[in-house]
Amino acid sequence: QYTVATTDNAGNATSATFNVTVDNTPPTGSDIQTANAAAGTNGRPETGDKVIYTFSEPVAPTSILAGWDGTSTNVVFRFLNGNPTDSFVVYNATNTAQLPLGLVSTGKKYVTGTINFGVTGAPSTMVMSGSTITVTLGTPDNANAASSANGGVNMTWTPSAAVTDRAANTLLPTAVLETGSGDVDF
Repeated sequence: QYTVATTDNAGNATSATFNVTVDNTPPTGSDIQTANAAAGTNGRPETGDKVIYTFSEPVAPTSILAGWDGTSTNVVFRFLNGNPTDSFVVYNATNTAQLPLGLVSTGKKYVTGTINFGVTGAPSTMVMSGSTITVTLGTPDNANAASSANGGVNMTWTPSAAVTDRAANTLLPTAVLETGSGDVDF
């Protein structure tokens, strides 16, 4: 709480008291989910699928992408072929810099080779709403590398400490396990 008191040249005085909330709490990742595109193949990453990153509080959009205000913007979603499990990350629209959304391990195999969604054809998009950032997959550059996964496993998201909240508190990069029972994503 603080008070501002003023006095003019004629000796008239006034004051006002204001309440202030100091935010010293760092944000955290709280969930990672996917949603299958309408009429999409369950368990196969494809155009229109969504990835939803949820934070404990709204984060500063500019800490994700310089100049971003949270409205829809083009990005590249990169699915990485791994052994024994795959992972994915998000790049800027020019596919030259990884965005600090961190790395998500799928816990299973979804691809047989790296796929960039949004480099050619329809772009992938990213939009922020409250404490969530949703990435919608665009056109894949290597659709033949997508395969269909089966069996339920929870994904693990390791957020990046480069992200901040609106009070400039640095995100805690603690691994986040997808909530709910293990499922087939995408």
